[in-house]
Amino acid sequence: MNSNVWEGGRTGERPVSKHRPRFVSSGAFRPGPRVRSVVPPDVHAITTLIHAISKDFVLEPVLDTIVSLALQHAGADRALLALSRGGALSIIAEGTRTEDVIRVGPRSGAVDTADLPGQVFRQILRTLEPATLEIEEHPADVVAETSAGRRPGRSVLGLPLVRRATLIGILYLEVGASGCPVSPPRMDLLKILAAQAAIALDNARRYWDRERERAGFRRTKKVLLAIEERFRLLADAVPDVLWIMDLNPEKVVYTSPSFERVWGLPVEDLYRNPRLWAERIHPEDHERVWDRFRRWIAGEPVDYFEVDFRILRPDGAIRWIHERGVLILDERGRPRAVGGISSDMTGLRKTEMELRRSEAYLAEAQRLSRTGSFGWRPASGEMFWSDETYRIFDVDRSTKSTVELVLQRTHPDDRALVQQTVERAKRDVWDWDLVHRIMMPDGSMKHLHVVAHTMRSEEAGSPEYVGAVMDVTASRARRDALAAATSEIDPP
Repeated sequence: MNSNVWEGGRTGERPVSKHRPRFVSSGAFRPGPRVRSVVPPDVHAITTLIHAISKDFVLEPVLDTIVSLALQHAGADRALLALSRGGALSIIAEGTRTEDVIRVGPRSGAVDTADLPGQVFRQILRTLEPATLEIEEHPADVVAETSAGRRPGRSVLGLPLVRRATLIGILYLEVGASGCPVSPPRMDLLKILAAQAAIALDNARRYWDRERERAGFRRTKKVLLAIEERFRLLADAVPDVLWIMDLNPEKVVYTSPSFERVWGLPVEDLYRNPRLWAERIHPEDHERVWDRFRRWIAGEPVDYFEVDFRILRPDGAIRWIHERGVLILDERGRPRAVGGISSDMTGLRKTEMELRRSEAYLAEAQRLSRTGSFGWRPASGEMFWSDETYRIFDVDRSTKSTVELVLQRTHPDDRALVQQTVERAKRDVWDWDLVHRIMMPDGSMKHLHVVAHTMRSEEAGSPEYVGAVMDVTASRARRDALAAATSEIDPP
């Protein structure tokens, strides 16, 4: 606890008020014949005042009142109030009295001998009892310990502030040479003030700690609410369905608004019926998906991270769902809640189906026309063949296509021509057209017509070729047969 609890570091200044309790000597006290009191009336006033301030649990007026009362009733010129925090004492308030004016203000700093004589300080820590020191008895020691630009008081008094055998703080007083020594009745009065001050300070400090905790809790809550709001805004914006569901009992905790767009059902219906999403699973997929989900939330070793299924919307439309689930366990390792992301993959499924259909059409067209396709990146040497190209070269589909494989199959008489074309394609960027022969493993020969077009790949960053490989063996044979027949009819 430090001086920052006093807003603005205000310094209280007040004259000695007649309305404040004043010390009355025991000789002036005359109880009536029917009343027998052993406590001076000022004690009741101080106790009442301290209790009244303690009820507010505000530290500043408590410090102000304690220091002011101590200065006034001890007849002291100077007062310091130190509080214990984390096992260390720190001065948090200082008061001075000049004639009829008392000034009390905040002070910050550790306790040292420049403020409080070490002999008094050590005795209080050791005994938890008041300690006094008269200047006349130990002038040299006290001057050495207390002088720090200040005139040491004639008498110094240290009062421990103790509650439940715990040191709350120390109230230190200096009485000037013009003041009167602290008499036993006045000491009793100051001890009661110290006891009440310990209670008031302890309560105020506890209240201040609780308020600080509450303030921290409020700040944390505010931050969490802001994070939750940002999460909701993000979840509401994404097209996927984000969901969280408690299991015992089954209760939907959160579902993003995309559920209504994907499932075609109001989100409120899902909150009322946590299994509504499963009821719309396509009949052909329902048993498989629901059995897997049921075993998963029961804690069985079932993977529910990548699950695909179809749903039937109320309007009859079918949608493909890709679901990724996360299991949330309790402290005993048992499933407590589940969450996940459901993505509408209908558009992607349609695209994949159309792509597969196009590939099938292309493959069939290539087979019928005996035309294969290829791709080649000279910089990396990568080559890609279609299924028909593999059939033309009579090579197993698992064999890696390379330029070396092409040269191996090329007819020896055409190999130099193919090699020259390959080298030029590596060196220059050009579209090329090539006719050559290849030899089959059974000794047969095929005639190929190869055309290639250059294109620049953004991914590869270097030119690549895409082309077609046409098996023209049959047409070449027909052309040769036609030429032979023509030569017989019309010899040269």
